[in-house]
Amino acid sequence: MRQEIITSVVVHVLAVGALFVGVNATREVKLPGSDVVEVALIGASVAPEPHAPEARAPEKVAPSGETGVKLEQAPKSAKPPAPKPEAVPLHQKTSPKSTSAPITPTRTTLASEAIGGGMRGDLVVDGDFTFGFYLQRIRSLIAANWAPPAGNTTGTRVELYFRVARDGTLSAPSVETASGNAYFDQTAQRAVIITAKLPPLPQGYDGSDLGVHLGFEYSGP
Repeated sequence: MRQEIITSVVVHVLAVGALFVGVNATREVKLPGSDVVEVALIGASVAPEPHAPEARAPEKVAPSGETGVKLEQAPKSAKPPAPKPEAVPLHQKTSPKSTSAPITPTRTTLASEAIGGGMRGDLVVDGDFTFGFYLQRIRSLIAANWAPPAGNTTGTRVELYFRVARDGTLSAPSVETASGNAYFDQTAQRAVIITAKLPPLPQGYDGSDLGVHLGFEYSGP
């Protein structure tokens, strides 16, 4: 009986000793270095990832050789629309005045020359007409058919206008500048009508007809 008690005591002593040794064996051993040890726990929530930094537009740098910082100018605002012109009543509208000088028509002149019977004749045609021999022919043929009335005073003059067709046909003459003596004017018109037709216009003249201003003046006996 005593032997059993001793054996039990020994067993308990050994058990307590083994327990003590196990406790000391599980003591934390600190290694040299940082005192903080990160421990990942199983099942713990994962920390959110840090947000990526926001992208920023690259800064504009002045080109080499320039000093200072080049600032971007704000866009210019659009010009406001021009105001519409006010409507002008129809009766107030006027056509713009021309500032250019009036164009003087070109004319060719045959100088005054004595044609007999106390008469002188001068002749002007419309346009640039370089055929002087034809103008002489016009004046001489019409003058041959003119019989001026008697009793004329010196300086009495009439100017007629007529046209010569391409084939030489004369149009009815009209009085451009009256002499003041109706009978004198009528005799001049009669001379053109009697002549009726001249030679055809020169081949080198490209006009369809020719405007003629014919003047006869009484220069005295």
